[in-house]
Amino acid sequence: MIQSAITIEDFMREKIRREKARRHTLDFTKYTFKRFKNENWHHKIVSNFFDRAINKEFDRGMIFLPPRHGKTETEERAGTRAMGKNHNLKIAICAYGATKARKISEHIKRNVTSPEFIRVFPNHPGIREGSNTKEYWEIGDDVTGLCMSAGVDGPITGEGFNLGFIDDPVKSREEAESIIYQDKVYDWYEGTFLNRQDESDSVIILTSTRWHRSDLAGQILENDGIKEYNGHPPGDGCPEWNGQPDGKWTVLSLPALMDEESNEWKHPDDPREIGEALWPQRFPSWFLEQFQKNKYNWNSLFQQRPKPKGGNIIDRAWFPIVDDFPIDVSGSFLRFWDFAGTEENKSKHNDPDYTAGALVYKVYGHYYLVDLIFLRSTPKKVEELVLRTAKQDQEKYGQVKQEWEEEGGFGGKLATSFYNEVLSDYLRGPYRTQKEKAFYIDLLSNKAETGNISCLRGPWLYHKYDGTNTFFDQLEEWPKGRHDDGIDAMAKAVFRVDKINSSKAHVITSQTQAQREIEAELF
Repeated sequence: MIQSAITIEDFMREKIRREKARRHTLDFTKYTFKRFKNENWHHKIVSNFFDRAINKEFDRGMIFLPPRHGKTETEERAGTRAMGKNHNLKIAICAYGATKARKISEHIKRNVTSPEFIRVFPNHPGIREGSNTKEYWEIGDDVTGLCMSAGVDGPITGEGFNLGFIDDPVKSREEAESIIYQDKVYDWYEGTFLNRQDESDSVIILTSTRWHRSDLAGQILENDGIKEYNGHPPGDGCPEWNGQPDGKWTVLSLPALMDEESNEWKHPDDPREIGEALWPQRFPSWFLEQFQKNKYNWNSLFQQRPKPKGGNIIDRAWFPIVDDFPIDVSGSFLRFWDFAGTEENKSKHNDPDYTAGALVYKVYGHYYLVDLIFLRSTPKKVEELVLRTAKQDQEKYGQVKQEWEEEGGFGGKLATSFYNEVLSDYLRGPYRTQKEKAFYIDLLSNKAETGNISCLRGPWLYHKYDGTNTFFDQLEEWPKGRHDDGIDAMAKAVFRVDKINSSKAHVITSQTQAQREIEAELF
């Protein structure tokens, strides 16, 4: 009697394990992966994320994890379980190289033919004979399920997919930093990968360790936006949010070490306090210390927050975002223009500066950064932008002074004469800089650090003017960034708004000193 009771108990326990494995990726992993050990809470979060996607709770998902934290293994088990549930599932697997993608495909195929899988899914038809290459294999004879693999930037031949995995599209720092590679991979994503979707609700899951703000994940999020970040709707301060409320992607991002920045947007099921490691059984906090010396790599590869490779002089946290500011007659508005007039020519691989116009408001001793616009085009287009912006500023805020940086020599005087005519209906004037650029930016930085600057909430905060950098990115890149037009214009706007006297006696007339000097030279 005792032996019989034990046998029944074991039978029921096994039946429950198989049923749970059919329903959940984590249970499936524990049932089929004999070497699975050091189970941690993050395995459940990641597995549940895959389950939600496969169940079509969302059709666009990204998972960001540090290296060696189990994302690819979980992806393989999730894909295997999905094939067990849906015999018509078509999976596409892409990675930074065809070899890695093929390896993932082979692992899924091995899983599908394992005894453990067959016990969980006894009615599965198995692998169809005659369709058993490394890059492409099919399920059974009377179903349409298949699995195909390809390298990122390579062709995807054969069928379409209704479940697409992109696993680590970047393999090295050299690739991550290459603008050519960044563009190449994104072009592949848009022009090749997306075209292979077999259904309108095909599911795409990108699993990656982050490398760069313009890696594939970064570019996709900039263009498509975020729908959910770690279980939260996106908002101000959300990493890589493009400011749009109707984003497409559901994002799971788990940093190697919980810190204050990550803590604000951590997953509700992440139990960590600040300073605690993600997987302490394998990678305790003392082990992670060796990687923190290189802040650039640490922020991207381990914390999943790629940051500019800059001087770490200015912190975006010094610039709080506000919804409004007090309007008072004592306040002053100024928009400062840093002009450039060269178009980008991709055939010449040039990277000219941008015209930047920064709007600042000062009242009660506090500075509000209100707006920032960029343009890289011809002098005519710049002229049209300046005039249009001056009109909009006046309609929205009343008297706003338009000021620009006057370069030395006759060319600067000529430009001042020109813009005095263009802006003849507005408060306006040139400013010839007296100091080096660093002087003005240091002043901006000091005012921000001491709590005297706020940013008005608006699209300008999230706009990536060159496809990569926002205003905050420029701040943190200084002085090593490729462009500093925005921060330069904003710093000079903050400096010059102090000089405004809004009385009519100070309105600049069209007959300026610069015009008189030009006329003297010409005539």
